[in-house]
Amino acid sequence: MNEGRAGVCALFKKVSLAQGMNVREIGWYVLVLVLVALATLWYVERRNLIGRYMDHQNREGQIRAAVEHGQALEQKIQASRDHVEHLNNDPYEIEAAVRHKKGLVREGEKVYRIEQVPIPAPSGAGAADAGAPSRN
Repeated sequence: MNEGRAGVCALFKKVSLAQGMNVREIGWYVLVLVLVALATLWYVERRNLIGRYMDHQNREGQIRAAVEHGQALEQKIQASRDHVEHLNNDPYEIEAAVRHKKGLVREGEKVYRIEQVPIPAPSGAGAADAGAPSRN
């Protein structure tokens, strides 16, 4: 143990000789440095600076996501405006849009509707037979 202390003292003596400081002055500087480090750690913990920083980072991410969403909405609005402008200038597009929206058909036109029939999921061994159509 004394060898470690002697090594530290020898180091302080070398530093003090190089800078014109004695061991006591260096000890005070080290003590002040340690106290400042401890005070800094206490302040960071007391004010929850790490948690606040993490919240700040999360909010910045949310802001970036909101800005990107806003830009996507602006592009969608511009596409809708272009579509409306195109509808205003093309009578065939106007007719097609109205017919599609209102479900109208021209005279003599045939409408084909393709609907998917939901397939019930089998729930047991006898369920496949129960869901099958009967042959009467």
